Amino acid sequence: MAVGNDLGPGAPAPSKEERTWALVVLLSPFAGYVVPFVGGIIMSLIIYLVKRDESNFVAFHALQSLYYNIAVLVVCVLCIPLLFVCVGFVLLPVIAIGSLVYAVLIAIKAYNGEWAEYWLVGKWAHHSIKG
Repeated sequence: MAVGNDLGPGAPAPSKEERTWALVVLLSPFAGYVVPFVGGIIMSLIIYLVKRDESNFVAFHALQSLYYNIAVLVVCVLCIPLLFVCVGFVLLPVIAIGSLVYAVLIAIKAYNGEWAEYWLVGKWAHHSIKG
């Protein structure tokens, strides 16, 4: 039986190792500084593929991190045309910094053993893991 096989708040408390993996994967947006634009996506995908059969807690957080990193990338790409107008120079840094702060807040909750969900993509990840 896989560790942390149940989903959601009623599940057994995740182990320290599971919480550490969740923390690492939820901080994956910082990998975008090493491999621009796709570092977080690649890291989230690798951790999801490696850990999905071992722990639903880690798989859930890896999958939602993957969705979150893709969503942030799409929003940033959509902001590129706005760079030619003054709005883009303000909007892009706000999105970049805001997404990193949000990732840190969710990562702290996950490290504390919570099934913390990103807005919108957390629900998708939860349904993907369940289904």
